[in-house]
Amino acid sequence: MTERSARPELTEARPGRYRRLPERTRPEDTFIAVPVRPADPERGAFSHDEWLARNVWCGTLL
Repeated sequence: MTERSARPELTEARPGRYRRLPERTRPEDTFIAVPVRPADPERGAFSHDEWLARNVWCGTLL
């Protein structure tokens, strides 16, 4: 049985890009820092119109 490393014709035919490792990626380059917007104070507020739209209107479809 022959080993691949013992056959020079296989190593010469390979493209040059496989002969070395790719450049190292730094951890600092793997993410993007995005500033956070302040929370909307009205987001969790109770709305009578929204409650009616979600609960009463859907009941009329039955």
